[in-house]
Amino acid sequence: MVRADGDRQIDIKVRSRSDIKKPTCHFDGKATLMGQDTAHGTIFQAKVNDSTAFFPI
Repeated sequence: MVRADGDRQIDIKVRSRSDIKKPTCHFDGKATLMGQDTAHGTIFQAKVNDSTAFFPI
């Protein structure tokens, strides 16, 4: 699930499926707006496990 958290941040929540087996993983994070252009759309970035992750929306 991705939801706006203000006008420069998004809240991201990812869960493994629980309808087939016991849930085994999840991710909760916030990403900050980097910018927007016609080639890539709107890009957000976040730190994930000591790496930078990019989220094109």
